Amino acid sequence: MALRPKVRGQRARQAAAAAAVMFLGAAAAATLRNFSRQEHPWAALRASFKPSVGRVSVEGVDEALARRMEADLAAGGPRPKQRWTADALARYPFLGSFDCRRGWTGRTVCRASLRTAVAAIAGGTRDWLDDQGVRFSPPQGYAAPAALPVVEPGRAGAKELSGLAAFLAARPSLSPPIVRVSYVSSQDGWRFKLEDGTTVLFGDMNWSSQKLERLGQVLSDARAEFPGKGRMTADLRYFEDGRILLRPVGAR
Repeated sequence: MALRPKVRGQRARQAAAAAAVMFLGAAAAATLRNFSRQEHPWAALRASFKPSVGRVSVEGVDEALARRMEADLAAGGPRPKQRWTADALARYPFLGSFDCRRGWTGRTVCRASLRTAVAAIAGGTRDWLDDQGVRFSPPQGYAAPAALPVVEPGRAGAKELSGLAAFLAARPSLSPPIVRVSYVSSQDGWRFKLEDGTTVLFGDMNWSSQKLERLGQVLSDARAEFPGKGRMTADLRYFEDGRILLRPVGAR
């Protein structure tokens, strides 16, 4: 029986499609056999997604430190950009952040920033206190920012240090300014020394902004009412009871 032209065309197209599928299948099988003869068929493909050794640049810090960091990090070999960040933060405790991205040229570009110092640690160390209450050593060659108060942490714990750091990071407005801070005890909290020699028994950091505002008012009133009295001692440990005690240094 003779087939109509339309039916013959459909069968011809079906046969061509089946032949194409068979050809593609054979080509894929041959490719897989070729890969299977190689010792590491996917090694080259995996390597193409990794940054190359020495292909990292650091921004955000001075040039000498940036070049040193680049050399140190490149020595660790190729790795994903997330590992550049983890390795840098572990290697350099003075970093506050280290964020990396892949550039169009394949170079990994990292933006570094140092921890924000709010105080210098007393005792002849080079350590600083950052705005989160973490003690750290700055990089060699970095000088402390001007007018940082000096902190004697004593036996202050992480909670007390973080509270003090938040207070200092807010740049407390007090005249004369705070030049030294000492931790007394869990009961008595912190003691401040002002630039004119006035001592402030500040207590803990609860109600710190209200304490600071009221302290400024009390000191200003006392200087106006008793000119020439010089140094004073202000006691804010009973602030929550509504009391601030103020007396000239040497008075009983």
